[in-house]
Amino acid sequence: MLGPIFTLELIRERRGLLWRLGPWTYAGLLALEALVSWWATSLTNFSGEPVLTPAVFFPSLVQQFVVQHFFVLFLLTPALTASALGEEKAKGTLADLFTTELTSTEIVGGKLLARSLRVAEMILPSLPILFIVGGFSGLPPTFFAALVLVSLVVILGVGSLGLLCAVESKYTSGALLATYAMIGGSALAVRIIPLPALDPLEALTPAWRQAAPWATAWNLGAASLAWLAVAGVCFAVAVWRLRPDGLRLMQGDGHKRDAVALSRPPVGDDPIRWRGYHVEGLALLPLFRCVARSWGVLAAGVAATGVSTYSALQSVNYWSRYQHATPWFFMLQGSFFLIAATLSVTARAASAVTGERERDTWDSLRLTPLDGRTFLNGKLRGIFDSVGPYFVAYALPATILSLTGGPLGLFVTITSLLIAWPLMYYAACCSLRASVLGRSTWRSLLAALFIVYGTSLFICVVCHHVVGVVLFVVIESYAGFRLHLEGEVVVIVLGYCICAISSSLALAAFGRSQMRRAEGECLEVSAQIRRRPRSPSSGRGKTRGPACT
Repeated sequence: MLGPIFTLELIRERRGLLWRLGPWTYAGLLALEALVSWWATSLTNFSGEPVLTPAVFFPSLVQQFVVQHFFVLFLLTPALTASALGEEKAKGTLADLFTTELTSTEIVGGKLLARSLRVAEMILPSLPILFIVGGFSGLPPTFFAALVLVSLVVILGVGSLGLLCAVESKYTSGALLATYAMIGGSALAVRIIPLPALDPLEALTPAWRQAAPWATAWNLGAASLAWLAVAGVCFAVAVWRLRPDGLRLMQGDGHKRDAVALSRPPVGDDPIRWRGYHVEGLALLPLFRCVARSWGVLAAGVAATGVSTYSALQSVNYWSRYQHATPWFFMLQGSFFLIAATLSVTARAASAVTGERERDTWDSLRLTPLDGRTFLNGKLRGIFDSVGPYFVAYALPATILSLTGGPLGLFVTITSLLIAWPLMYYAACCSLRASVLGRSTWRSLLAALFIVYGTSLFICVVCHHVVGVVLFVVIESYAGFRLHLEGEVVVIVLGYCICAISSSLALAAFGRSQMRRAEGECLEVSAQIRRRPRSPSSGRGKTRGPACT
């Protein structure tokens, strides 16, 4: 497996500003969180007593860091592995690989190991900060060893799943969305069934609680075997299907689906918007494009109803136990909804311009009077037209069932629905600019994910800590720090909702500035990409032209 594919992937991946600044940016974010937390422990109330003690606050901070660590892993690993074959399929170089002496195992294994190593390199600078904070919390060294072990097996498992989706999908954006969808469905199944061996947090629980060594070893062994089994199955299927599926996707199906084309309405005054809604949509996988949109919206509504029902049942159980309703479950549901909505828009918009280049459709666009602004605005409107039906399918059951969480549950759900549009606009604008500047879809996808979630994560973390500390000080000074009281819960929820609304508006304004820059750069950057010479050692084909000239 450590052959020419592995070496080529390492050389190819090490170029670019993103790879040099990304790991240190995330490490800086963790350092900022740790500094704000240390500042919070130094605050005192009017009586001179500390508001938050290190013995209470730092263990919860470590737990937050661990959850954030695995969230970054599940977000970053598919972005690197699901895009492993996109450029080869788009430029036709995958067929050249099939003519060499390389086996399918060497191709898939080389890409998996190289890109898994890149994921580990991206998170490596952040580990010392997590270890320092954990040391202040009194965690043993076995916890950090267990964290590294679980992280490595998770990277291999998720990376193998991403490569399998890359083999089965023709385009990078489709493989990426399919991987994230399978991860989300699997995470839900792990929590419902449950499957503790596939839950990284459950695997680390004995080491966190400093349980007996045999209990820690048992959990780590079960988690390692489970994730390695997932990696082995996905890797074997990817090796088995690489050549037949690769040739089939490059050659095409050999027929057109005329019935689907005839059911579409005529093209209007905005052909780019029409194409984005009726032809491309959100179904980036060919299998899903064969299904009518109404069935997809119905499936989204059923899934939203199931998730909202689960949150409602949890809220009712909490109400029967503590004698008052709680919005926490609907806050968690709204957070996952915002992540899913922005992720879909990001993956769709990041391939708007690079996809045209890779499909060789720029010659047809050159014959039209479209300029950069018209083209990008049409893409943006088409994306939002595609999102609209699914948004309604989620909003209706979520709003109705959030009434079980009381007025605060309804308020939290409505707030998440309102800020979803500014956040999706921000994600779409940043992704469109990344697609304009990117040389290929997988590069623009990685840049878009880094910009969208890096900036939003930084703002959310800063706002979370600052608002949380301020609220703790106010409650401790004036109300006695009793979070179980309903009045104090109202103060905390209102504070975080106001912070979320202001942050979403600020991100939308930043996205608008990115959109304006992309409109001016579309023609110029596309022409530069077309004229840019390629390195003789890169092994790539002739550069294709821009999507809009």
